[in-house]
Amino acid sequence: ALQWSQFLETVYLPSTLTELPAKDGYNGFTSALKLKAIQVDDANPKFSSVDGVILSKAKTELVVYPNAKDDDPYIIPSTVIKILEGAFGRVCNIKNIVMNPPLKEIGKEAFKDCVQLCSVSIPASITKIENGAFSGAYKVNSFHVDSENQVYKTDEKGVIYETLPTTKKILEDAFKGAPKIEKVVFNSGLEEIEKDAFQYTTSLKEITFAAPATITKIGTFSFTGAALETLTLPSSLKSLEWSAFANCSKLQTVKIESGTKLETLGREAFAN
Repeated sequence: ALQWSQFLETVYLPSTLTELPAKDGYNGFTSALKLKAIQVDDANPKFSSVDGVILSKAKTELVVYPNAKDDDPYIIPSTVIKILEGAFGRVCNIKNIVMNPPLKEIGKEAFKDCVQLCSVSIPASITKIENGAFSGAYKVNSFHVDSENQVYKTDEKGVIYETLPTTKKILEDAFKGAPKIEKVVFNSGLEEIEKDAFQYTTSLKEITFAAPATITKIGTFSFTGAALETLTLPSSLKSLEWSAFANCSKLQTVKIESGTKLETLGREAFAN
C-alpha cells in the first residue's frame, strides 16, 4: 500500500487496522526508502509497535521492520517467536541480525533482498527456516548456527543444512541469485532439487552428481540463467521440469547417462 513512498519517514496505524498482508516476500511498506518508524495505536487489537517495528499484539511475531530504521546490528526482541513472511523485505540498512531464544521460526522470504545483510547467527531455538528466507541477500558471507541446534547445522563455508546423514533435498530458492557460486558437487543421496533453487546463479559453470547418483527430480526454473557450459544428467533422474535449464546461454553440451529412468521432460527445459 505504501511501497515506493519516497519521502515518508513515520507512519501511525490506527486501532481499526487488523490486516497487514505480505506477498512474494514483500510487505505493504517495502521500498518506502526513508521510512524510519511505524507507530501503532495502543488500542489496536492485532498489532503493537516496539521502537518503530511492528509486532503482533502479544509481541510474539515480528511483522514489519521499516526500511530506513538505523539499528545495526538489530537485535530481535526477546519476546519474538516467529519472524513473519516479508518482515524485512528489501530493507537496505541492516548488515547484521542478532537472533536469540525463544525465536523458533523464520518465515518465507523474511529477509528477501536485504542486499546489505552480511552476517546471520541462528540460535539453538530455531526449528524452522521457511523457503527463500534469505533469498536475494547477496552479501551474506556466512551463517553461524549454534552448535546446540538440533535441526540445522552449517558446513565449513557457512551453508545451512538440515541435520541429516546426507542432504536429500535442496529447497526452493536455497541459492537463488547467489553471485559467487562457481561449482557445485551434489552428494550421493540427494533426491530432489526444488524449483528456483539455483535460479540466476550467474557464475555457476559446473555441477556434478557424485556416484552413485540418486537424484530423481530437478524442479521448475532450478538452474534458469546459470552459467553452465556442459551438463551430464544421471540415469537416476525421472523428472526434469519446466524451464529447469532455460536461459543457460553458455550451455553447449547435454549428456544423459545410459540406462536413464527419465519419464518427464518439461516444456522449455533447455529454452534459450
